[in-house]
Amino acid sequence: MGQMKFHKHIKLSLMHRVTSKIYCVALMFIAFSFVSRDILSQDFKSIDTLLARLNNPNIEAKINAYADVMIYYNRAKPELSLSYGEKALSLTQTNGYKREEAHIQYLIGIAYHAQSNYQNAMEHYQLAYNIRKKINDKVGIGECLNRIALIYNVRGEYEKALDYCLHSISILESENNKLALARSYNHLGILYYILNDLAKAKEFSIRALKFSESLNDNLILAVSHEHLGIIYIKTKEFDKALNHVNKSLELRIPYNDRVGIAGSNENLAIIYRNTKKYAEALKHYNQSLEIKKEINNRRGVASSILGIGMTYFNMGQYDKSIEYIMQALNLRKQLGDKRGIASSYSRLSEIYASKKNYKTALEYQKLAKNLSDSLLNEQKNKAVAEYQAAYKHEMLDKKILVLQQENTIQKYLQNFLLISIILLAGIAIAIFVALRNKRKMNRILVERNNQVNEKKEELQRLNEQLTELISTKDKFFSIIAHDLKSPFQGLLGYSQILSTEYSTLTEDEKISFIQSIEELSQNSYRLLENLLEWSRLQTGKIVFVPEEHNLLLDLFPTLSLLKQTAQNKQIALAYSIANSVVVRADKNMLTTIVRNLVSNSIKFTKPGGNIAIEAKPVDSFVLFSIADTGIGMRKEVVENLFNVGKSVSTRGTANEEGTGLGLSLCKEMIALHGGKIWVESEIEKGTTFYFTLPLE
Repeated sequence: MGQMKFHKHIKLSLMHRVTSKIYCVALMFIAFSFVSRDILSQDFKSIDTLLARLNNPNIEAKINAYADVMIYYNRAKPELSLSYGEKALSLTQTNGYKREEAHIQYLIGIAYHAQSNYQNAMEHYQLAYNIRKKINDKVGIGECLNRIALIYNVRGEYEKALDYCLHSISILESENNKLALARSYNHLGILYYILNDLAKAKEFSIRALKFSESLNDNLILAVSHEHLGIIYIKTKEFDKALNHVNKSLELRIPYNDRVGIAGSNENLAIIYRNTKKYAEALKHYNQSLEIKKEINNRRGVASSILGIGMTYFNMGQYDKSIEYIMQALNLRKQLGDKRGIASSYSRLSEIYASKKNYKTALEYQKLAKNLSDSLLNEQKNKAVAEYQAAYKHEMLDKKILVLQQENTIQKYLQNFLLISIILLAGIAIAIFVALRNKRKMNRILVERNNQVNEKKEELQRLNEQLTELISTKDKFFSIIAHDLKSPFQGLLGYSQILSTEYSTLTEDEKISFIQSIEELSQNSYRLLENLLEWSRLQTGKIVFVPEEHNLLLDLFPTLSLLKQTAQNKQIALAYSIANSVVVRADKNMLTTIVRNLVSNSIKFTKPGGNIAIEAKPVDSFVLFSIADTGIGMRKEVVENLFNVGKSVSTRGTANEEGTGLGLSLCKEMIALHGGKIWVESEIEKGTTFYFTLPLE
C-alpha cells in the first residue's frame, strides 16, 4: 500500500509539471547512461574471445555468442552491433528460439538507442516486449518497459515515461530481480530530478547507489555515481559532482564502455565550465565529441558542439561561440530535434544580447518561443486525443453495462411469468412484485426527472456561455472588419503613391510616406499579436508556465524598445525597478502585459510628456505602476475599459488607432497569475495603471 501511494505521489507531481522546462544536463545524460547498462557486466572479455565463439556448431550456443558480441559493441561501437544482430535474429527465427529472439530484438533496440535513433529503438523494444509477453517472461517484460520509458523520457513525454517506469518496477519487485530493479531505480531517481525535486532526487539516488554497490555490477554502479554527479551539478556542489563523475568514468574505462565514457566526459566538461576552468572544459567536450562521432551518436554530437560553443561564450569569445552553436543548430535541424533547435535559438539570443545586438537577439528569442509553443501544442493535442479515446471507451463500457442490465431484467420477468403460470399462488406474488416494480418505476421517474432538471440547468449555463461567446465573436469580427482593415487601406494608399508618383515626389515626401508605411505595419503587427494572444486565451490554448524571474533583467530588452518608441514621440520614459526584485510569472505573459500598458501610455501622452514605470514589493505581491501625463479618461470609459465587448476605441494624441483589446488581454493574463489590475485617471492630467503579480 505504501509503494502504491508513493507511485501515485510521483505521478501527480509529474502531471502538474509535464510542460515545465527541460533540464538539459539530465536529459543529455539519459541519452547515454542507460544505453548498455541493461546487460550484466559479468567478467569482461576481449572481442577476439567473443568472436571466436561464433564458430560454435551448437545453434543455441552460437545465438548466445552473438548476443555477447552485441553487448560488447553496444558499449563500444553500436553500429557494428546491428550487423551481428541481423544474423542472430535470422538464427532465432529459423530455429524457433522465441526467448532468444526477444533478447536479440532487445539488444538491437539498445544499439539504435545508443545512436539516438529513437524511433527504430522503440520498434525493436516493442517487438521484444510482445514476444516476452506471449512467453510470460516477466523479468524481460519489466526490462522492456523500462527501456520504453527511457525513450519517452528523452522525447519529453514524461507522463508516459513515468507510467512505464512504475509498471516496470512493479513487475520487477514481484520477481525480485535485483539487477533489473537497480536499473529501474536509477531511472526513477532521474525522474525525480526532472521534477526538480532535488532533495528527493538526491535521497533516492543515494539509495540506488547503495543498492548498486551490493550487486557487484560495475556498470550499474557507474550509472548510480553518474546520476549523483548530475544532481550535485544542479545543486552547484561541484566538488562532490566531480568526485562521483570521476568514479563513474573509472568504472567504465575497463569495459571500453564508449557510450558511457562519452557521457562522463561531457558531464566533467559541464563541471569545469561552471567552475570557470575553461581549458579543462574544452578538453573534455572534445573527448566526448570524438567518441560520439565514432559511435555515430549525432544527437550527442550536437550536444557536445553546443557545450563547446557555450564555453567560448563564457570566455567572452562571442563570434567563436556563435560559430559552434550554429553547427549544433544545423545538425539538430537535420535530425528534426525540435527541442534541441529551440535550445540552440535560446542560446543564440543570449549571445547576441551580450553583444548588444538586441535586434538579432529578439529574432532568435521569437524563433525559440514559437518553436516551444509548437511543441507544447503538439503535446496538448496528443493528450486531448488520448482523453477523447478514453472517454469513448468509458461510454462504450457504460452502454454494455446497461444492455447487460436490460438482459438481466428480461430474464427475471420471464422466470416470474413461468412461476405465475405454474403456481396457483402466483396472483399474490404477482401483486407483490407489481407493487415493488411500481415503487422501482417511481424511483426511476424521480431519477429521470432529476436528470432532466440537470440537463435543463446545463443548457441554461451553455446558453449563457454562448451569449458571451457571441458577444466576443462580434467584437472579434468588428476588429478584423474595421481596425485591421484600416491600416491596410493606409498601406495601399501610400504604396500606390510611391509606385505611381515616385519620380515626382521630393525626398522629404518619400521619407514621410515610408515612415508612415513603417508605422502602419508596426501597428498592424501589434494588433495581430494581441488578436492571436487573446484568441488563445479565449479558447484555452495558451500555455501558462509561471517561473521566478528577475524583473529588471527580464524586462530590460522590452523596456529598451519601448523607451525608443517614446523618444520617437518626444516623450520621456523612466523606470524604477530594484535589481533584487523577483516575481513569479509567465515570462511571455509578463512581457505582453508591460508592453501593452506602456504602449497605451505612449499612445495617449502628448509630445513633451512623461511616463514613469515603477515595481516594488508590497506584502506577498509585486505592485507595478505605469503613470503618464496624458489626456486622461472619463469615468464611464474607465468603467468599461477592460471589457472587450464594451470597450470603446479612442485615437491617440498622434492620431494612433487602437482596439481596446490589449487592455482586456492584460486583465485576463494578470488574472491567470492571481493578480489584479486597476486604473486611476483624470481628464487632462494623466492616467496611472496599477497591477499586481505574486512574489517568488
